[in-house]
Amino acid sequence: GQWDVILDVVGTLPYPRARGLLAGGGRLLPVTATLTEQIGAALRPRRGTHRISGGVIGEGRAAMERLIRLHRDGVYRPHLGRTLPFAEVRAAHALAGSRHKQGNVVIVMP
Repeated sequence: GQWDVILDVVGTLPYPRARGLLAGGGRLLPVTATLTEQIGAALRPRRGTHRISGGVIGEGRAAMERLIRLHRDGVYRPHLGRTLPFAEVRAAHALAGSRHKQGNVVIVMP
């Protein structure tokens, strides 16, 4: 695999499909998991050399500042998909909700 972390926001990448994409020691972070998947991740977070991390996290200024630092240092590089102008925000939402997008959808503000 090539990815250290996969953040599955849409819920279309269960671990069996993610396994081949994750590097050794990689983590799968399902954001929209079913109750069964959440319980499975809590009871068995380690899968070989990989880890599934689920649950609720708190958001705050410190966490956002850390994420910005990681990005500036080149440690965190989001996978970008399509970039659309603000006038096409409906299309961006449709794409994001289609469960078939690859990478993050970026909306450019005027």
